Formats: sequence, structure tokens, C-alpha cells
Amino acid sequence: MPIEEWPNEIVLPVESVTKEGAEFYAFQQNGSHFDRIAVHVKYRDQSSVVIANDGALFPGDVVAWRCAHQMQMALKNKSGAGADPHAGHTH
Repeated sequence: MPIEEWPNEIVLPVESVTKEGAEFYAFQQNGSHFDRIAVHVKYRDQSSVVIANDGALFPGDVVAWRCAHQMQMALKNKSGAGADPHAGHTH
């Protein structure tokens, strides 16, 4: 399997990014909480995601390494958008 290098981009675990519609988001630490940041995904596979180093995030920024999807759901619930009652299970 060939290995591709992304020297000028930001590589994160796939669980650190969530998708809503056509947009991808990461959660960047800001003091005692996390802010949702829109990011440009250049590549994604089962284990990693490559984020464009375009100023949305910078190397060294602290982001949530896991649970981005759960954080997105919590944010939607807090805003009153409601969660999909069938999310995560089937009948």
C-alpha cells in the first residue's frame, strides 16, 4: 500500500472531524470549552483525515481527538434542532 505524505497539511484521527451536510467541522479548544470550526478536508480514510492548512486550524492547536460526532449532536440538541431519533440504531 503506498504511503502519501502531507507535509504542509494537518493530519488528525478520523474521529476528530464530523460532517454536517456538505461541511466538515473540528472542535478546537478555547479555554475551558471547544469551538466548532469549519475545516476543509483534503483526504479521508478509515483512520485519518487530512485538513487543509488554510488558517482554520494551525499545527499545534488543541482539538478534540475523538467524539466530534457526539459533540456535534450535543450542540444541535442545545440549539433546539433535535437529534434524529433513529440515529445510531435500526429497527
